Amino acid sequence: MARIAIVKLFNGLNLAPAQLAGQLLAAGHEAKVLCFKETVALPTDESTGYLELDYPGIGFVANGKQFSVDLYKPVGDVEQQLLVDELKAFNPDCIGFTVFLG
Repeated sequence: MARIAIVKLFNGLNLAPAQLAGQLLAAGHEAKVLCFKETVALPTDESTGYLELDYPGIGFVANGKQFSVDLYKPVGDVEQQLLVDELKAFNPDCIGFTVFLG
């Protein structure tokens, strides 16, 4: 059977990678889901240095302060190397990446 790595680019409520991994496991394959980046919600005036996903959101807390959601830091060399090392260690036959079409 195949060894399949699924790279989930961002955390969040997208359950499809876990569902796919479960179906692959049930079919006798070895599957691993790797969550690559974490998104955060911050007060908008504190979001300097962060990037926004293509489907960002803006909200307000009880005190009326505006905050931004789905923010993330740019991908760094260390993060890229960690992903490569993890994939090499798992040695998958196939690698899938999540995408979001809005």
